Amino acid sequence: MEYNGNRKNISKKLLAKKIKPLLYLLVLLTGLMLPLPVLGLSASGMSIAPEPNINFPARKSWFIYEEVEPGTVIEDAVRVINLDSQPSTITIEAVDAIMTPDGGFALVGEPQDNTDIGNWIELSKTEVTLDSNQEQIVPFKIKIPQSAEVGDHIGALAVYRSSQETEQTIKAGGAQVSISTRVGTRIYLTVKGNIARQLTLLKRALYGHGQKLMFLFKIKNLGNIRAEVAMTTKIYSIWGLYDSKEKVPLGQIFPKQITTINATWPGKERPIFGPYLALITLEDTYQGLNPASSTLPSP
Repeated sequence: MEYNGNRKNISKKLLAKKIKPLLYLLVLLTGLMLPLPVLGLSASGMSIAPEPNINFPARKSWFIYEEVEPGTVIEDAVRVINLDSQPSTITIEAVDAIMTPDGGFALVGEPQDNTDIGNWIELSKTEVTLDSNQEQIVPFKIKIPQSAEVGDHIGALAVYRSSQETEQTIKAGGAQVSISTRVGTRIYLTVKGNIARQLTLLKRALYGHGQKLMFLFKIKNLGNIRAEVAMTTKIYSIWGLYDSKEKVPLGQIFPKQITTINATWPGKERPIFGPYLALITLEDTYQGLNPASSTLPSP
């Protein structure tokens, strides 16, 4: 897809090249001015992490299960740690993951909201009482239904203080809002079968925010597996090539979801004089199993 020099005239080009195992979308953008949203997260006082398992030697902070047959029962364990200076009773729950509109990883509010993998997980216990700096191993099972859809099922094991003590209070819309922390470790389970990887670009823009260059992409994942999007970019000023970067990570897109990505250019500040232009390759760098790659035009 291309933007020409006149921003009111937009021409579209279909790129139909198949590349394995990567998925590319080529975009040419010119600059304009738009605002930038901001998001922040924090957590402390407790921790949860996968217990080492000889069946999954490569994993670190997340549970990752690939090419799982429907009907399989996975036995695993999670480590819960109290990092506080006082004893604490901690609740453990299995929940589905959701993707926020701007691509953030989030969780459903409570187990009753689960519709997918959160319902497949059976914890051996849902509450532990730990002294300061004490940990406990909690076994669990994941029972994959025979009817489970092929592709990714994403969730988490999360912990929070059972007392649900308020850690922070803020004002929002004229009301007092209490904030408590929930900490989680992600679960990615891929049901074996015909994995489809399809992305379509719905919107794109290059703009300035102060002295920074910003990129906006609205992307839909039509496939049944997550995508890890990265961009390789060359930026041109009126004097020629101004800056370039390869495989800058932009984040993850869940299967069958749409996300809007606002990314700050990690290189030089925007050119001071004249127009600027960027040649961008968007690439799905997730090295999933049995991928099938293709490209789709934006509407």
